[in-house]
Amino acid sequence: MRTLVGTYCEPERGITQAMAHFYGLPMFSIGGASESKTLDLQAAAEAALSLTVETLAGGHIIHDMGYLESGLTFSFAQLVLCDEIVS
Repeated sequence: MRTLVGTYCEPERGITQAMAHFYGLPMFSIGGASESKTLDLQAAAEAALSLTVETLAGGHIIHDMGYLESGLTFSFAQLVLCDEIVS
């Protein structure tokens, strides 16, 4: 709240995802992004967990793979990591 930057991969999206899946609606999901500023263990863990949750919740399109720092920067290394997790 001090910086007014919202969390990018908040857990509430999983609830919305599950409801859309239950009612048979297509759902845009966000996964593979991280709040970390560099590619490190935090970025890898957040990417792996968010991609797993969005996949299990039934996301039709998973967007924002490779985004770091709340979506302010993009990392090709993070994108490669997310691609490996998805595959």
